[in-house]
Amino acid sequence: MSDPVLSAEQAIRAHLLADVALSGQVDNRIYFEEAPSDAEHPYVIISVQSDREIDRTPVNQVALIFNVRVVVIADTSGLRLASEIAALLRKRLHRAALDVEGWGMYWLRRRSGIRFVHSHDRRNYAIAGGLYEIGMTEDDE
Repeated sequence: MSDPVLSAEQAIRAHLLADVALSGQVDNRIYFEEAPSDAEHPYVIISVQSDREIDRTPVNQVALIFNVRVVVIADTSGLRLASEIAALLRKRLHRAALDVEGWGMYWLRRRSGIRFVHSHDRRNYAIAGGLYEIGMTEDDE
């Protein structure tokens, strides 16, 4: 059995990297859990918020919630740019069909959005994105 979280993370990243408009904004700067300290802005972070098994014996099913967000330096246009990139994330992910290794998808939907400014080391960062839920069934071996 492949790990559903790791498989879904890889599938989300690959799906986002395939989007020309999004790649034009963040290039290949899409990271899991946290960005490197020297990462160029803007960048996207994918992090798991929850995973749960759906008890439907004998089929192994899971529901995962991922936080997919963009981080932008919040200068005069930072929050606007973060919101624009978050809209690209939503367009690319909401109701998308991902190719998840070892798992069959039966839904991917945006649950809610996020948007805020965070201060760290005397610098402001605009963060925007959303929580995305994925339902999957393990492929037969």
